[in-house]
Amino acid sequence: MKTKIIFIALIFIGALNSCRKSDSGTAPKKLNHIETSDILSEGRYSMQLLQTGNYSCFIGGEIFSVSPFGTKKSTNTDVYNIQDDSWNRFGLSVKRDYYATAALNNVLIIAGGAAPNYAYSSVADVFDLATGRVTATHLSQARGFLAAAGAGNKILFAGGSLPDKVSARVDIYNTQTGQWTMDSLSVARANLSGGAAGNKIVFAGGTGVNNNNEPYYSDRVDIYDVQTGQWTWATLSQPRKDVYVISAGTKILFIGGVVTSNYETVDVYDVQTNRWTVLTLTGNTLPNILACTNGSKVFLTSGTNFDYTKFHVYDIGGGQLNTVPLPSPIRASGMTALGNKVMITAGVLADTITSKVFVYDTQGANFDTTSFSLPERKALVTAAAAGNRILLAGGVWDNSLPGQLRKVINYKTVTVFELK
Repeated sequence: MKTKIIFIALIFIGALNSCRKSDSGTAPKKLNHIETSDILSEGRYSMQLLQTGNYSCFIGGEIFSVSPFGTKKSTNTDVYNIQDDSWNRFGLSVKRDYYATAALNNVLIIAGGAAPNYAYSSVADVFDLATGRVTATHLSQARGFLAAAGAGNKILFAGGSLPDKVSARVDIYNTQTGQWTMDSLSVARANLSGGAAGNKIVFAGGTGVNNNNEPYYSDRVDIYDVQTGQWTWATLSQPRKDVYVISAGTKILFIGGVVTSNYETVDVYDVQTNRWTVLTLTGNTLPNILACTNGSKVFLTSGTNFDYTKFHVYDIGGGQLNTVPLPSPIRASGMTALGNKVMITAGVLADTITSKVFVYDTQGANFDTTSFSLPERKALVTAAAAGNRILLAGGVWDNSLPGQLRKVINYKTVTVFELK
């Protein structure tokens, strides 16, 4: 029998489960399954992943329920320390959603957002990952739908929504001193996205409001130099909001998001040369795609009709983009890269939640579709590369067969593979 997924939201969230960079190896190495255990603080899916130093932070996520029917947001953060193979857990001081997160210099900050009564919050929870100390501080302005990114010793929280307008405020946290300062964007907007490479922090796109109080998609890019404290600005190739941002080497890629027409365009900013280029994911109609990096290459998916069908390899140094078909159309998937391996949890394949895992070998330029699998059938797994390990965390399974009692499982499990 088929296990079918019926909540449409799953189709669109898979792109949130993406990876950070890890060291790229040259000698052929093999992946081995190490363990699977119920290690998360609560079962959930579509967690946000941030990494700094030895720490991988699995933030928030969704919990699906049949009775009462619907989803709720998790306020938990589970933190894995690769150095001693341990886990720690943090909770928000104030329950809220639509916040911004950033991790830098072993500090994780979750700031702003909206409370369950939709009131915007100024709370900024500062987690010292090395000591376990938690401090609740405040932004200078309560707001939600803001963006965050960090470089050097500074984390910036930019823009956002206010009760009656959008914000240009930038709150700057110094990870060395623990002090806050303020600055401003060139254009006020919410739903913008942040990224960083080298000594540059960049905020791109978003939703602005014109003089007639009408919302519009923005193409504005604000660029902050951490060393000088100065701002410059540029424009994306097209206006968009909720852009996915990934950095590798000296380049920052702005991918997907909500646009008015063209979902094929990826904007690439080189912080060293200050040059912009454009990549084209031909035929893509999906606003949210998977993306991850091993440091020297960025890996992306694209597709049509809700399914990922293509796999792209972007070489950071040479600038080439190569495209191959995925072994099968998939959705509600997760992806991460480690050395010469890219691991993709298939999620939903042929309208069925599956345990299948695809592994792409960058040296052989081919997919292995039979050697790896999850111990459970689940979708929307959050994938992370940490040290020489790949962690596949959480996920959801929904049984909705006609004539049978519906059952949902929000998984606490983390499956670990090791590359050696």
